[in-house]
Amino acid sequence: YPGASELASLIVREDRRGTGVGRQLVRALLAQSQGMTVLFCRPQLESYYAQFGFCAIGVKEAPPSLRTRYAIGRFITRLIVGRPMLMMKKTSQAPVLTTAQQPA
Repeated sequence: YPGASELASLIVREDRRGTGVGRQLVRALLAQSQGMTVLFCRPQLESYYAQFGFCAIGVKEAPPSLRTRYAIGRFITRLIVGRPMLMMKKTSQAPVLTTAQQPA
């Protein structure tokens, strides 16, 4: 997308969850990213992505190239799931917390 990279479709096998595989993948992808990185996620994953420096944003804060997609996605997921999805962003300047810095 013009003005942003997207972190999408990151899924860890159920038997590998909780082992740090997802964290390693996100860190490796962010190390290659320049500028703003955005992602779409379920609200319950907000704190997980916050540990990498992502923060939730509204439709008006989304990159112009993603605003329509985000607005439609929020509407559809609200209808189907009962809750809207989140869009989160991270700029390249935001630090990634180390394991020692992560909240308990």
